[in-house]
Amino acid sequence: MKTNLIFNQTYLNFPKNNLNFRGENFREYVGNIKLIHETSFFREPQTDEFVKEYLEETFLSKDIPINIAVGACSIGNEAYSQAMLYDEYTDKVNILGFDIGPKSIERAKKGVYLMQNLYTDTRTCISSDAYLVGGVVKTKKQKQYSELFDKYFARIPDGNPKDFESRSIFRGSVIFEKVYGLKDGMAKNCSFELGDIRKLDALMEDESAHCIFFRNALYHLVCADSMRRGSNRFLQDNSNEIIRDIATQANKKLVDGGLFVFGENENRQGVNVKNVYRIMQECGFEPFNTKYRMTNSPNQKLAYHESLYTNVWRKVG
Repeated sequence: MKTNLIFNQTYLNFPKNNLNFRGENFREYVGNIKLIHETSFFREPQTDEFVKEYLEETFLSKDIPINIAVGACSIGNEAYSQAMLYDEYTDKVNILGFDIGPKSIERAKKGVYLMQNLYTDTRTCISSDAYLVGGVVKTKKQKQYSELFDKYFARIPDGNPKDFESRSIFRGSVIFEKVYGLKDGMAKNCSFELGDIRKLDALMEDESAHCIFFRNALYHLVCADSMRRGSNRFLQDNSNEIIRDIATQANKKLVDGGLFVFGENENRQGVNVKNVYRIMQECGFEPFNTKYRMTNSPNQKLAYHESLYTNVWRKVG
């Protein structure tokens, strides 16, 4: 199969850590595809807040219940994060997490997580959600998220579950030494299923979703052949077909004005974002956050330019 090499110096400089390492990490094989499960709670808060504000203004403020799908949900952190973010709308928001990995879905349903101690000397391997259990909250938003986490999860004092296939040691240091479990009765609006982003007919009805997340996972599909062989990533010659299949399926399942969300760092994972940009537009989407810099000041406007990376797309009605 003909391929194109994507050389990412930043990625290659950290052979023991993926570029987007955030929290608990383990690997799972589905057939001959290697899945690198790397996730955390409140992983991309700026995008989440951007999306929430839109869904509130467009649907929830009009008393319209919404359905959120979290594709490539891994062990469930990001799906449960959505449940916590929409805590005040429990009766109006349904959340479906899906992944092609059976082990990850089994873990997600358990709702039990290894959490890193913020004070562990791990240098470059500090998890982005360590503040939830480390006791050091630096920002107003982190305080809000910490309070939500305490509402939904409780410490389990029995140590690391033996059935967890996760990386818990980094350079000789134990970095995930706390275990937390979902409290009884919490996140009842959150469910998990085995599913493929390219086969959404098996998961949801047409025009039923108001937001579909598929973050930091596209490279698993468009670079799958090379990932079976080594660390260098090559775009497959059918990568555009894969992107088009995803965009077509998403358009079919989203309501008019619904959002499709990629990861903030998709452009650093070996994905050709120019092709993504073109194909998403051809499949009925418009770039939604292209005019904004995703920083602590999300309303800071930038001059519109097609080469500016966007990760949030809106279905054009």
